[in-house]
Amino acid sequence: MIDNRKLSQAIRAIKKSFDNWDIDKAIQVTNDETQTRSNLINPLFDILGYDQYNDYTHEFSADIEGRKLRKVDMAITLGKKNPIVLIECKKATTKLTHQNFRQLDEYCFRTPSAKIGVLTNGIVYQFFTKTQSNALEVNPFFTFNLKEYSGGDIEMLALFQRQLIDTKIITEKASEIYFFDRFDDALYESLKMPSNIKELTVGNKSFLEIIFRNMGGKRFTDAALEQIHPLVNAISLKSALDRVIKEENLNSNSGIITTSEEIKFYNIVKTILGLSNKTKKHLDRVGYRDFKNFFGVVLDDNQRKGIVYLKIDKTKKTISFGSDPNSYELESISVEEITKYKSEIIQSFLDNLE
Repeated sequence: MIDNRKLSQAIRAIKKSFDNWDIDKAIQVTNDETQTRSNLINPLFDILGYDQYNDYTHEFSADIEGRKLRKVDMAITLGKKNPIVLIECKKATTKLTHQNFRQLDEYCFRTPSAKIGVLTNGIVYQFFTKTQSNALEVNPFFTFNLKEYSGGDIEMLALFQRQLIDTKIITEKASEIYFFDRFDDALYESLKMPSNIKELTVGNKSFLEIIFRNMGGKRFTDAALEQIHPLVNAISLKSALDRVIKEENLNSNSGIITTSEEIKFYNIVKTILGLSNKTKKHLDRVGYRDFKNFFGVVLDDNQRKGIVYLKIDKTKKTISFGSDPNSYELESISVEEITKYKSEIIQSFLDNLE
């Protein structure tokens, strides 16, 4: 378990260092890969407390079967023989590509001790963890941009601070983020209905059978499947969704229209609470209240027991917690953004239980 006191200290130290670092000037005088490492990458790891002589190495030898010995740009070893993080570096003037990712993936696959892979051009840092097959996840669980970052980004970056880095804690956090990311894809795959009945999956057929049972059907035969299948399409699904949203808004008794972004926010927050051993047993007490100027996730349908609030206006989206007067800007209503505030959400929930 991470030491919250040390984490807070690391966050403050990183913020102070960034405030004193002329990042724009460093980028301006950087052209090739060597300058990228010396002007951008090495200084970042200095800020994170790493000793370049003992904690990481450049040009680490990766044993890739059937090829000449390949050199990985950087490897974090923490003074040991086997690296725990591999870093593929590109020059600051180029964009990171899928080909760059495949190169990093290959290095990480051939280096079992490396639990995390980082792809960077010195400005943007993409962090990946591994799947069960030892390959990297296709999408980064965290992206840090030196030119544009939030307080939540600093908190995530602080997990990589030299005195705090623990690959087990980081991979657990990454797993939660990937889990949330997969929800939207899983829901889409569950609702997507092939036009050709022969292409229906077991999940498609189970979904159609549920609809059939809710219609009062008794025996779900092939003939029933053929009747129901063409009725489920984008038009009918949208019509049903509109009815669900309308019913939820009517039940709120406020006349305020709850948006899809607010519902997504609520579902992400509720999933965070459902995954925590501290809060999941009280999940049935979590609901939401939609007010004229903000949206709140609350306990016991009581607006005085606000867990987390979302405010959306024309220029920005902000999140705040319980009685905390501070608010924090969100780049988007997404799993990656909201899970940055997981600890605050859980603590606010627990405060309202007392």
